[in-house]
Amino acid sequence: MNLDELKQIFSPEDITTEPSALETYGRDWTKHFTPAPSAIVFPRKTPQVQELVKWARKNKVALVP
Repeated sequence: MNLDELKQIFSPEDITTEPSALETYGRDWTKHFTPAPSAIVFPRKTPQVQELVKWARKNKVALVP
């Protein structure tokens, strides 16, 4: 996965790979799977969401809202 492309779309404060953030924001309601996110992204505007979805499709990366 190429996170460098994401860093071109988002500012440094809008994307993190910090382990504590991955653990906190990587959780969801399911208890059957252990989440293992590669990055957490905080889009602030609709165009950023669109670019994130395009990036995910291109890179075959699942998104979890």
